[in-house]
Amino acid sequence: MFKINRIDLSLIVIFTFLVSSCQVTGTWTDGNIDPKIEDAVEQVNIRAVNSLRENNPDALVSLCSDPLLAVANKQALTNLVHAAHEIILVKSRFEIKKRFYMKTTAKGALVKVASGATSDHNYEITFRTNTTETMVMVGEFTSAYQTVLLLAVYGNYNSQWKLNILKVGINKLLYKDAIAWYKEARSSYNSSDTIDAFNKLSIANKLLKPGGEYWTYDKEKEIREWTANMQQVTGKRYHFPVALVVNRLPVSIIGISPQFLYNYYPEITYVSTLPLSDTKAQEKECDSVHHLARKIFPYLARNNDTILYRAFNDAPKTGKEQSYGFARATRF
Repeated sequence: MFKINRIDLSLIVIFTFLVSSCQVTGTWTDGNIDPKIEDAVEQVNIRAVNSLRENNPDALVSLCSDPLLAVANKQALTNLVHAAHEIILVKSRFEIKKRFYMKTTAKGALVKVASGATSDHNYEITFRTNTTETMVMVGEFTSAYQTVLLLAVYGNYNSQWKLNILKVGINKLLYKDAIAWYKEARSSYNSSDTIDAFNKLSIANKLLKPGGEYWTYDKEKEIREWTANMQQVTGKRYHFPVALVVNRLPVSIIGISPQFLYNYYPEITYVSTLPLSDTKAQEKECDSVHHLARKIFPYLARNNDTILYRAFNDAPKTGKEQSYGFARATRF
C-alpha cells in the first residue's frame, strides 16, 4: 500500500492572561541586547526546548511563571508537551531566528514587535506583558520537509526568567512559509490551474498563524480576502462529487486535497465499489480513474508530474476509514 504521512497542521496553544495597558520604554533586538540578559534567557529557553524534545512535561512546568501555572494546570501543560513532541521530529535542528527584549514602565504593557525585514514575509507579534522586563524568543525546529515554530515569551521575576507564553506550530512545509505558498497559489491560478491554486492556498491558510493569536503576517488580510474569493470561484467551477463509470462500475470522485511525501502532490479521493482487499482490481480501476481525471482536470495533470489517488469504499467521515493509495505519473 502506498502510504502518505498526513501532517497535523493544527496549532498548539498554551494559556496566557491579559492585564491593563501601559507604556513601553524601550525595545532591543538580537545584537543590541545586553549579552548577560541574552545569555540568561537563552539558558532557560534551552531547557524549554529540551523539555519538548524529550517529551518531559515536568521539566517545562519547572520553567513556568506562577501566574501561568495559576491558569494552566499540569494536565494542560502535559498535553501541550506531548503534542509538541509529536510534530518536532527527532533529527530536527533548532535555531533561534529572532530575539526581542523590552522594558515597560509597569506590568501589563501592550507590546508589538515586528520582524523588521523589508520583505513580504514580515510578521508582527502582539501580546501583553506581566513583568517590566520581557524577552521574546522566536525559534525554528527544521527537518527535511517541515519546520516548526517556537514562540516563547519570558518575564523577569526577581532576577529569575520564567515562561509566560509558549506557542508551537508548523510554520513551513518544504521550507516554504504561508507567504511562499500563497505566492505559489497565485502563480498556479495565473496559469489557469484553479485546483492546485486552491490546494496551495489552503496550505498557506494552515500555516498563517504558527504563533497563534499573537502572530500576524503583514499579508494576512490579503491572503484571507483572496481565500474568500477563491472559495467562490472554485465553488462555481467544480462540483463534487464527480460521478464516473469505470469498467461498468460507478466511481465517485469526492475531493482533491494537498498531500506531502517529501514533496507537494495533489491527491484525488474517490469512492470505489470494489473490495479494497482486491489489490489487482483496485490497481486496474485506478488506472482508468487516472485516465479520466487527466481529461476532467487537465491543468492538474499538466502542472504536476505525479497525482496521488486514495480509494475508499465509503465516503470518509472520521479519518480512520480503511483506504488504498496509489501514485500515478502524468507524463509517460
